[in-house]
Amino acid sequence: MSQLILQKANSDNLITLQKISIETFSSTYSSLNSQENMKLYVSESLSDFQLIAVIRSSSSECYLAYKGVLQVKFSR
Repeated sequence: MSQLILQKANSDNLITLQKISIETFSSTYSSLNSQENMKLYVSESLSDFQLIAVIRSSSSECYLAYKGVLQVKFSR
């Protein structure tokens, strides 16, 4: 059985972090918002610039959880 591995996210993980963030946001909120609003939020809040700022912020920590393959991203 594979062990769960937590890895603190860094700028090298940007694409993975962005992909998971967009998938999670879309699956959670797409039924409640217009496609236009979804695209706007993703482009403004989940952009490379914004995610790098979150990764580098001293007031937040982002982790990627792996169990064989990437499973989930979480922030604190």
